[in-house]
Amino acid sequence: MRNDQYTVVDLGPEGPSLGDMDVYSGTAVKDGKAVGRGGGTCQVVHVKGAGLTSQCQLTMEVAQGSVTLQSLWTPNPAARGRAGGTGRRAGRRCPRPPRPPPGNRPRGCGW
Repeated sequence: MRNDQYTVVDLGPEGPSLGDMDVYSGTAVKDGKAVGRGGGTCQVVHVKGAGLTSQCQLTMEVAQGSVTLQSLWTPNPAARGRAGGTGRRAGRRCPRPPRPPPGNRPRGCGW
């Protein structure tokens, strides 16, 4: 996904804290070409010292249907995966866990 809108909602104390959110939208891209649109959020759900855990959700619409990705974003990539989709992607799972990109924004499965 190539983001075109992005903002951070900083709740509570300044800096990372419970409830803070990243909100974004953009274009779904395959082989360098736009194939759909989507958007999502990541919200901090646990803070322990400098360690954060965020719950992330992203929904994309493409010609074949829509797909929703959901994960707990932590330093452990095995904890992330796709929730499901529609059309020909209904009931499918990621072949590998998504990798966290810069800025704590989720990244979905490869197409």
